[in-house]
Amino acid sequence: MEKSLVVCGKHPGIVSMVALGIKNLILPFKWEGVFVPLLPHSARELFGAPVPFILGTTIPPREKDVSYSSAILHLQEEESGLIFFAHF
Repeated sequence: MEKSLVVCGKHPGIVSMVALGIKNLILPFKWEGVFVPLLPHSARELFGAPVPFILGTTIPPREKDVSYSSAILHLQEEESGLIFFAHF
């Protein structure tokens, strides 16, 4: 079963770089799902899409807006570097 992923963080540049890095980790395979490295706030309905996706956002989605087959990766910037928190 395919999963979807929402990358969430404060800085748009970091969010989009992490989303692109995750997409590139599956090489030599090709991601066939929806890929939006930085989702505009006006398109937040995509969080509940029934198709596999990788979406980046600077505003955390509400749990009720995200489909049950999605994971949320929270990025938190600390003095020592970037910390990742995953929520499945």
